[in-house]
Amino acid sequence: MACSRLGFVTGIKREAALIPSSHLVLCSGANAQAAAQAARRLADQGCDLLVSFGLAGGLDPALPAGTLLTPKDIIAPSRERFVCWSEIDFPNAVTKPLAGSDMLLSSPEGKALLMARSGAVAVDMESHTVAYVARERGLPFLVLRAVADTADMTLPAFIAKSTAPDGSTRLGPILMGLLKSPKSMPELLALAKASDLAFAALRSALPLLLKK
Repeated sequence: MACSRLGFVTGIKREAALIPSSHLVLCSGANAQAAAQAARRLADQGCDLLVSFGLAGGLDPALPAGTLLTPKDIIAPSRERFVCWSEIDFPNAVTKPLAGSDMLLSSPEGKALLMARSGAVAVDMESHTVAYVARERGLPFLVLRAVADTADMTLPAFIAKSTAPDGSTRLGPILMGLLKSPKSMPELLALAKASDLAFAALRSALPLLLKK
């Protein structure tokens, strides 16, 4: 299938900043329903390949931070399965299923439970809703993600409130969270380091997609 106009859905602005301005990109603000709305807007603007792009959480303990993910299947919270467009071979990418979640998974226990229930190796909050819209509009969709927080990492509680609706970072909840719980600093630093590895993997893989 020949696709000439890509439309990207991301959760945060830092993910979107990796994509050249010549392409259409919309941020969902790490909100599953907003991701669906963004995907519909991209389809309305004539995009013929929807791309869910950005960070993911690891479910499989074997996946280190920075692992590139190009899943062949997306498993929605309803356990419905969607088949991804996969005409590009990304070297060293993991193609096993990715799970969708409507909420942030912040604990190793929650990640382990989702892996056991779904069989997926990673999770994000946008891909499953992009998949729904792609099916609704009769469009192919691709997922290009990289593992940030690994299966054994605990995310500070305030991370769930740290993304604004436009995808920018809200510093207030982070600073307040650290004031209330200084012990969260090592977790935040570990997440930052892991995210840097994930962004590097996405940056390296993106040219292969854009030259298709």
